[in-house]
Amino acid sequence: MTKERRRDIERRPRIPPRPARLEPWCSAQQLGADAVVVSLEEWRPELLAGARNRVEQSGLALAAVRLPDATSQDLVTLAAMVAAAGS
Repeated sequence: MTKERRRDIERRPRIPPRPARLEPWCSAQQLGADAVVVSLEEWRPELLAGARNRVEQSGLALAAVRLPDATSQDLVTLAAMVAAAGS
C-alpha cells in the first residue's frame, strides 16, 4: 500500500462499531427509574430468576412481574415463582 493510499484511508471518517444489544434497564436508569416491571410469557421460575438477576445487576429493583393468565398447572409452580422473585 502506498503512503498516499494509507493517508487517504486514515483521513476517512470512522464509523463506530454497532453497540452491543443493551438491556432495556439501561434506558430505565437514564430516565431516573429505580425499579422496573418484568413481563414473562411463561410461568417458569428459572425465567423469573434470570430476569431478576439481570435487573439487580443493573442496579435496579424488581417492582412487579407481569405473567399470563394462570392455569391450574401454573398454580402448582406458584411457590417456586415467589421464591424466584425474592423478597
